[in-house]
Amino acid sequence: MRSPGDDEVLRGDLARILFDATKSGVDYRFGDSIAELIEHADGVEVRFRHAASQVSIW
Repeated sequence: MRSPGDDEVLRGDLARILFDATKSGVDYRFGDSIAELIEHADGVEVRFRHAASQVSIW
């Protein structure tokens, strides 16, 4: 039973909304996963299971 004011967003709908809102500024990689995160003083190195590592500096 739902209470008044309860709203739901289906997972697939939420994923699509977030992807559409961020795809122009985010590098999405499908079909891979993160194996390791290494913190550096000026950013982070992301090592993937299948793709080459990537360093992000901020």
